Amino acid sequence: MSKKSLFIAIEGLDGTGKSTIAKLLSYFIQNTLEKNVKLTFEPHDPSCGGLFIRQILEKKIRNFSNETLMTAFAANRLDHCNREINTWLSKENSMVICDRYYLSSLVYQSSEKHPFEAVMKINEHATKPDVTLFMNASNEVCYQRMDIRNKPKELFEEGLTETREKYLNAIQYLQEVKNEKIQIVDASGSIKEVLERVVNVISDEFSDHIKAQLTSAVKEYEIPSSNIFSLDGEIPDLRTSVIEKITTNKGLTTDNVNEIVKTELDTLTFTDKGVLFLNYLENLGYNIGEKCSWTSLDSYNIEYTLPGGLTQKGKALLINENQRYDVILGTASQLAELEKMSDFMFIFNPGPSDLITKFYERDIIESTKDQSFLFPNIQQITEQNLQEFLVKELV
Repeated sequence: MSKKSLFIAIEGLDGTGKSTIAKLLSYFIQNTLEKNVKLTFEPHDPSCGGLFIRQILEKKIRNFSNETLMTAFAANRLDHCNREINTWLSKENSMVICDRYYLSSLVYQSSEKHPFEAVMKINEHATKPDVTLFMNASNEVCYQRMDIRNKPKELFEEGLTETREKYLNAIQYLQEVKNEKIQIVDASGSIKEVLERVVNVISDEFSDHIKAQLTSAVKEYEIPSSNIFSLDGEIPDLRTSVIEKITTNKGLTTDNVNEIVKTELDTLTFTDKGVLFLNYLENLGYNIGEKCSWTSLDSYNIEYTLPGGLTQKGKALLINENQRYDVILGTASQLAELEKMSDFMFIFNPGPSDLITKFYERDIIESTKDQSFLFPNIQQITEQNLQEFLVKELV
């Protein structure tokens, strides 16, 4: 990767697979170039006005003006840029991939009263992407993919023909008036085929050497499994065996203990890290119960006994794909549907801690049975937490 940072926005109609491709592209770049990529999205729930926007999209708030929504998106985007995107891009060899950006605002917030120029004026301080990819698929493909989600349609997920036309007009405006680099990518076919097309397009942003590396690697790339944690029966105390291995095979001093523990953690599989995560919670006083059967994700029932004998119930969720904010939101919603809401959730998120969104505003989640639940308190546990956990046992 060159020394400069790279900012890629991925856009498209709902159902084009843009969110899936954004995630896969970030994993591919990380694995191929051994660089950490910041994967983010808009509207950005943790940023200014995020909860308000999300409630409008989910049709919880119905009485709003387009001008209010346009302003909310612009404020959300500027806060997102200032606190996350620009911070990450300020680092050498950095890369940000954003699922939706201001091209979507041109499409969904523009009107006769507020044409493209007005929308871009209110977004004039937003960071300009180096390249924007527009994922293009037929209406039939989009609707098929949306049906697979088995989720209620959000505010802007209908009228695909008109929306596509507006996207193409907005793309032409940004290209001709704002001199922006936008590439239209065929989003039909298999996930692997689409990923190859995307990589071939963005490889032009790199040196010839890196370009050849990327285009060659993507042909052999295997789409990662989203769920490879496997643990049956009683949870072992992996902490003890890791510490014994370190103290037996390493020359351990106070000065290098952190470095040695980090090196040892890097050699562990995701399953082993997941076991350490559960050991970490046990060490904090949480009782780990049975694995949850209602979800394909790796989730465990946990309890914590408060003074006086009161018990709080929660969930321990293991995610094998970092930065999966949407998985966490979906899991909370699924709990609401099953009327199994928890007081809290601990999430194990692999990868560097500075890639992870840590703030969650507590929304009200409604089930189909007219039941309302408060979004659980969420705490994310990172590999850095596990490292500190082991170091504390060694010094």
